[in-house]
Amino acid sequence: MTGTGDPTVTLLMPVLDAEPYLAAALASIRDQSRPVHQFLVLDGGSTDGSRQRVLSEPGATLVDLPGTGWAAAVNAGLQQARGELIAFAGADDIMEHDALERHVAALSGEPAAGYSSGLVALFADPAGISDAVPAGLAGTVRQARVPESMVVRHTVFEQVGGFRTDIGNSADVEWIVRLGDLGIAPVLIDSVVVRKRLHSGNTTYTGDTVSPGITRSLRLSILRKQGRS
Repeated sequence: MTGTGDPTVTLLMPVLDAEPYLAAALASIRDQSRPVHQFLVLDGGSTDGSRQRVLSEPGATLVDLPGTGWAAAVNAGLQQARGELIAFAGADDIMEHDALERHVAALSGEPAAGYSSGLVALFADPAGISDAVPAGLAGTVRQARVPESMVVRHTVFEQVGGFRTDIGNSADVEWIVRLGDLGIAPVLIDSVVVRKRLHSGNTTYTGDTVSPGITRSLRLSILRKQGRS
């Protein structure tokens, strides 16, 4: 990482059996108006053809991480990341054509900001969505601080650390809460940077796996503020 001139970007994409959606996700990265310098696809042990599709994708580096969950895979990717900026992509999502360009411009214009965050558009997959997805969510646009809508300065991870592997599907929530607790300021982008697909395999909205993690994230935040964590 040079820290001078045009900042380099590492893009991390965790994958696990995402073959039905992967072609569209990869195409949206390939078609970015601002190219990625390093693209790491972190495969947790796919058996559905995802690995083969990634191996044929120009510019993508497949990192085999069988048996790892989202948080452990991303942490492994961070260990290999060379970019000054870290971006995230969902294997079932679609990045807007100018997403990285907008993120880089926003961070370049706000040197004090630790990360940028844009708008998220949610859409229903034609094959249907999970019953766990709240009614009316598809078709909405919102400012949601999820990794796929963010680009983070690499140096922020040195201060905040990586993602907890003991908190289930809420590892990203806990990490973003940690950002706020440590006073890491964002720069907001008032445009859609990612279209998130709602489909039958979504686990994000499953209360029995997410709610306990969110509760624990809030408890950890309270402990940090009390100087006990």
